Amino acid sequence: MKPILVLSNNTAYTRAIERALLHFADLYEIIPEEQFRKLTVDSNFTESVSLVIFDPAASSTLWGLVGRLKASHETRAIPVIAVASKKDEAHRYKLLAMDVHEYFAFPFSRREFVLRCERAIEAWHEEKNWKDGVRLLRGYRQVAEKTDVEKREMQEILAAQEA
Repeated sequence: MKPILVLSNNTAYTRAIERALLHFADLYEIIPEEQFRKLTVDSNFTESVSLVIFDPAASSTLWGLVGRLKASHETRAIPVIAVASKKDEAHRYKLLAMDVHEYFAFPFSRREFVLRCERAIEAWHEEKNWKDGVRLLRGYRQVAEKTDVEKREMQEILAAQEA
C-alpha cells in the first residue's frame, strides 16, 4: 500500500484530509508528518510515495522538507498538493515558486479534491513508468551492443584460426 503523506503540525487538518480522502482508503495509506521523516531516509523514497499533501500554515521545518523534496532531482516529480485556509492566501505565490502541483483553500469541493489527487497520482505513476521504460531500453541497448562486440571478436578469432 503506497502512502499519501500529509504534512501538517495540526491534527485537525490531518483528520480533515483523511476524511476527504476516504475514497483512497483501500489503495493508499495516509500517514502523518512524523513518519515522513523516516521515509525520507529510505533509499527507495520515490518508490514508496505517491502524493504529498501540505499544510502551508505548518512550521518552517515542514516548508523546508517540501523545499528539499522539490529541489532534489529524484523526488521533484512527486506531486505535492497544498491545502490551505483562506488566510493563507499569501503563501500561494511561494508555493507556486516551489512547483506545487495544486493549491486548494478551505472550504473546497471534496469531489474536485479527490479527482485532482487521482490525476496527480496517475500522472506521477505514468511519468515514473515512462522513466523506468527508458532505463530498461537503455539497458537492453547496452546488452545488445556488448553482444555485437563479442560477436565481432569471435568472428575475428575464427577468421584468424582459418587463415
